[in-house]
Amino acid sequence: MIKKYPLLARFLIFLIMPLIVFTLLTRLYLIERPLNMLGEKVEVSGISHPISIERDQYGVVSLIAQSDKDAFFAMGYVHAQDRLWQLELQRRLVKGTLSEIMGKNTVKTDLWIRTLQLYNKAQKSIPHLSPQAVASLEAYTDGINTWISQTEQLPAEFSLLNNEMSPWTVADSLAWIKLFALNLSGDLNEELIQLVVSNYLNPDQLRSLFPNIKVSQNRHSSKSDVESYLAMYDINKELESKFNIGGKYVGSNVWAVDGKRSETGYPIIANDPHLGLQIPSFWYAVKIQGENLNVQGQSIVGLPIVMFGKNKEIAWGGANMMADTQDLVPLVINPDNAKQYWYEGKWHDFTVVSESISIKNDFPAMLRPELNDIELSIRMTKVGPVINDNYSTIDGPVALRWTGLSEQDTTYQAMLEVNYASSLQSFRSALAHFVAPTLNLLYVDEHNIALQGVGKIPIRQEVDKSARYSDPDVGGWIGYIPYSEMPQQTNPPSGIIINANNRNVADDYPHYISSYFAPPYRAQRVKDLIDKYQQIGVAHMREIQADVFDLSAVPMKSYVHYIKATDKEIILAKEALEQWDGRVNKDSIGATIAHKWLENIKRDIFKDELSPSWNNRKHNLYLQSFVSSVEAATVYKTINDESPWCDNVKTEALESCADVLHTSFTNSIGELQQQFGRKVEDWRWGDTHFTVLKHMPFSDVKVLKQLFERQLEAQGHINTINASSYSYDKDNGYSKVFGAGFRQIISMSPSEPSHEFINSTGQSGQIGSKHYDDMVGMFSNFEYINFDKNRPVSKSQTLIPVN
Repeated sequence: MIKKYPLLARFLIFLIMPLIVFTLLTRLYLIERPLNMLGEKVEVSGISHPISIERDQYGVVSLIAQSDKDAFFAMGYVHAQDRLWQLELQRRLVKGTLSEIMGKNTVKTDLWIRTLQLYNKAQKSIPHLSPQAVASLEAYTDGINTWISQTEQLPAEFSLLNNEMSPWTVADSLAWIKLFALNLSGDLNEELIQLVVSNYLNPDQLRSLFPNIKVSQNRHSSKSDVESYLAMYDINKELESKFNIGGKYVGSNVWAVDGKRSETGYPIIANDPHLGLQIPSFWYAVKIQGENLNVQGQSIVGLPIVMFGKNKEIAWGGANMMADTQDLVPLVINPDNAKQYWYEGKWHDFTVVSESISIKNDFPAMLRPELNDIELSIRMTKVGPVINDNYSTIDGPVALRWTGLSEQDTTYQAMLEVNYASSLQSFRSALAHFVAPTLNLLYVDEHNIALQGVGKIPIRQEVDKSARYSDPDVGGWIGYIPYSEMPQQTNPPSGIIINANNRNVADDYPHYISSYFAPPYRAQRVKDLIDKYQQIGVAHMREIQADVFDLSAVPMKSYVHYIKATDKEIILAKEALEQWDGRVNKDSIGATIAHKWLENIKRDIFKDELSPSWNNRKHNLYLQSFVSSVEAATVYKTINDESPWCDNVKTEALESCADVLHTSFTNSIGELQQQFGRKVEDWRWGDTHFTVLKHMPFSDVKVLKQLFERQLEAQGHINTINASSYSYDKDNGYSKVFGAGFRQIISMSPSEPSHEFINSTGQSGQIGSKHYDDMVGMFSNFEYINFDKNRPVSKSQTLIPVN
């Protein structure tokens, strides 16, 4: 055959065979070898008694230790086994060292994180923790490092990026809490974009778009200030899009019913935190048993405790409070000494911190000139870090004041103590140590339901946000809301407590919390569904978590009569919208039309006032982004009031809101035809919207994206209980990039205990593991796993102390 087909033979020998060998070796060394669990029994140092590690058919871990210290060690060990790359990525992100392995594309991110000095602040917090808290982190650290020292092969990401894993430290864990707090602190972005928008609108227009903000007549910034604000906003958006840090209404749904409202006669709590979607998720399900510790639920990778879950006596869940904990503070520089700034009635010297960012060369590195390190000088003040020194457009330094930059951060200690809490009193006592982020934590036991607001919220000299941009002494922080006066509920007469990032206090609450609460649609829908049933069971809670009825978009149906058209496709689109049941499910066509129409109404109403000069493309992109984020309620009020906003100021004719509705509808149909085909029946929500579980960083590498990333049809919207937020790409349609990371339902019935949960991805972060994505389909279909039902052990391992 070789003589007859010499070219084919050579092709097989020199091309196909090497490819096969390469594939087999890649699978062996990059995928299969990192999965080695080192056997059923492994000797380790640092523990006092044998530890049992049991994994069920989903890879969910149960840790059984004889001491709590050993249990925390085991947590580090299993986090390293299953999520070592995630640990490394999170550490590099919070230390600002991504560019060392990812190159110049992450320099902006590193620069911003270095400027905030999160890692430095975390290190300085260690002495303020209790001895028990430090000991738990040290044991967790030992567990991670023991796994690193024993494993024969690091996960595939390390090999592909030519990266080694250095030993874990206590500060690495605490720093991740800082970044998690940054993730849930979105008010800086809101204030930055408001400052930009204020340059295009008059005070009355600003008040109509920001009804909860007091807008000053003199709020306009200089051109250079605006450019700096946009540069900072751009970095924050990069953190959001690339690394799932931040976003609008980042938070959760959490609610509880008391025994009077439940089928069993005992409280039930449900929780589904919303963050940027990724694979693996931020969360890791675990059951931990030590000498005194007996807890189960969702841990955050990087910490040895359960963040949301239950122990033998209590259960808890949480949602972002959306509190305003960040301020931009322009500094006044001493005209006689540029190294000093004015604060609290006198001049202070800047403290300067030097940083160096190393940058990996692009491939092929050997053919490119070596990149120089970037040297940074970061000015620190008593207010916070100067965050705009690295932007040449700025007129003067601006500092960031934020509770998350505290050097006395005892947040970890608070959550550790919650893991041990046995009553509402001990639960609330533990949470007095909480600093950042700010959360609404819901509590249940066999007899009580309660809400406790946690985290430091500043008390300011005045709430008028506009005044805080002129003088650092005006609107300064004069303390924090006393813990005893934080938002709180206990056993309300309604028998229900709900929070979905909406306003959590009554109008007469004496302290300012925020102007950035999420709209009430999700919370109202939860209440409507609970009220629909006389008694609530776990099955009802599942139904509620799966609900995709969109209270925010249903009013769109009332505007259909404004559309006068004879075109067949427009008539069919009108009919589809009129027949829409309000649900944003996979098969819904009406939902696709309603949301596209709402998107274009916003553009047609507000874009003319918010249009920069023709050659200012950058401003235009940000202003378009702002317009798309205008709340639906604001749009409806504008239309119903026949607001002057509806008139296009760039035309001589006087347009009415009815004109806008008609034009935007016909334009919407044209865009849908262009994007998804001419036939209305091809506009199913599930055909146009996709859930994207991004892998960092290989979703950005074409040859690796298909291997590491996962995609599936999506449903829901940002204002539905099953929350989803989307970004649009002309090639791929709408990608869901934000939503629930896990779901959890806990019933406190002593005779019928139930703790159901499901993760959005899988337990493992290793691409070769069957648990990398085995929960993805279950999560999409609203299937659950029950902690309290015995499941067969699929794999077990025992850690044996070295004699």
